[in-house]
Amino acid sequence: MATRAATFMVKISNLKDYYSRMVSGTLPTPSGVDMANTLKYFSQTLLGVLKDIPFVPSLETFGHRQKDSIRLSIFPNLDYFGLYEAVRHVIEIVPQVQTGQHELGESILNVIGCLVPFLELEILDTLPYLVASTLAFFPSSLHRDTIFLLCTNFMPCYLNVS
Repeated sequence: MATRAATFMVKISNLKDYYSRMVSGTLPTPSGVDMANTLKYFSQTLLGVLKDIPFVPSLETFGHRQKDSIRLSIFPNLDYFGLYEAVRHVIEIVPQVQTGQHELGESILNVIGCLVPFLELEILDTLPYLVASTLAFFPSSLHRDTIFLLCTNFMPCYLNVS
């Protein structure tokens, strides 16, 4: 049986493959639903990891660089940065997706929201811009979800930093 880390890496490879097939136009091009289903795996896995951790750091610790390594050390060793990079690339191809754009965008926003506790502070600093940039790529039906994610996941982190 595969370990969680190995499965995580295979699913990241799937996202990268979807991206390269969309960019190169290789047939069959993946649908938004295919990519959304892969992203749902990550949302479920990350939420499962959070359930397994007895103590999850509060949002206040996200603003302190000296506590960053302590916060990250409580999580299992999964390729969170690799997932971030894959999701960042998939965002760029959402306008090219023929079917399932809404489902794909919704899954991307969910994964980004779930990734917040797992990323280093330098990457967390870029997430609000990345999420805001989805307003240009995602269908207008997801703009409300984008604003909600910015207000609930990122604004509290930045408002608590002294």
